[in-house]
Amino acid sequence: MLAPRWSINDVLFGIRQT
Repeated sequence: MLAPRWSINDVLFGIRQT
């Protein structure tokens, strides 16, 4: 799992937390 500081989770979480 090579996820940087932002990580895709941050984007998925932000969009899924709508």
